[in-house]
Amino acid sequence: MNDLEKQTLNDAAEALRKVAGEAFEVTVDQEIGRLYLGEDKDVCVLEAIVKVGLTRNVLGAVVHQLPNERKNIVIIARYVTPQVADELKEKLGVQFIDTAGNAYINRPPWFIYTKGNKPAEREIHQPQARHFQTAGLKVLFALFCDLGLVNAPYTKIAENAGVAPATLTLVFRGLKEQGYLIEEGTRGQRRLVKRKELLRRWVEAFNNQLRPKQVIKRLRPRNDADRDWWKGVDLREQNAWWGGEVAAAKLTNYLIPAHVTIYKAGQLGKLQLMYGLEEDPDGTIEIVNPFWGTLEAAYKGDVVHPILVYADLLATNDARNIETAEMIYEQELTRLIGEE
Repeated sequence: MNDLEKQTLNDAAEALRKVAGEAFEVTVDQEIGRLYLGEDKDVCVLEAIVKVGLTRNVLGAVVHQLPNERKNIVIIARYVTPQVADELKEKLGVQFIDTAGNAYINRPPWFIYTKGNKPAEREIHQPQARHFQTAGLKVLFALFCDLGLVNAPYTKIAENAGVAPATLTLVFRGLKEQGYLIEEGTRGQRRLVKRKELLRRWVEAFNNQLRPKQVIKRLRPRNDADRDWWKGVDLREQNAWWGGEVAAAKLTNYLIPAHVTIYKAGQLGKLQLMYGLEEDPDGTIEIVNPFWGTLEAAYKGDVVHPILVYADLLATNDARNIETAEMIYEQELTRLIGEE
């Protein structure tokens, strides 16, 4: 844990003491990230997962990291909004504590649930490294899709990622400083390492920062009963690709899509006309602007790369989608990002 994470853990424990009352004993072990509730024979041990900037956009990615058995897990954050509190408790069954005094603990004899407390002061935010900002996220996506691209000239990498070549120097420097990129041999061959951890951090940053900016609009079928309109449709005719639940259904034959994600740039008129789609801010069809450049590895056939499908599913915070994301991870991603 870094200093801000340790501070967040301590601050959250102190806030829990105030909420639960002076008689409620809370002990923190920073070194191993653990909380002890109560004392003596009644002590309850919770493993702390510290997420300083916990937002709704990263909930799915965070929960995906947790083991199936979660009764001994607690998420620690600077602030948990009422909406996120409800999702953690009601939909995902995950305990949490924040530094504002919001908490959900369900470990008999302890049960605590409070939400709606506001932070006492402006919250502290962990500065985001260059490679987890917009340009860096685009570069990492390109490198994940094509691991050999990391040794291409900067101009080619930038062209594939859809960024300015000048950004590569800062992005690569940041990756090296954090131990995600190494250079080997006399010719300085580059290689991404710790790819499992890097992918986890990429998904969180992508869903929190880049993806929300790429959603162009929402649509719905003109005939609300026609939920399966997408079946048999090849989006390549529209220079577009399936993402999210439809792509997951095609990859796994497991999920029955309730929502549709389409990655498409340019005009939507022909797409809407051909398939009877109309604008609706609450529609179940989201149109997402492709954020890459000339990267052909960003899609295969009529679906986007599995890494993007995986991130799309986790962005929904839906338990079934998270389960499907795990399937895609095991079937498609382990061979791509697994450690050597």
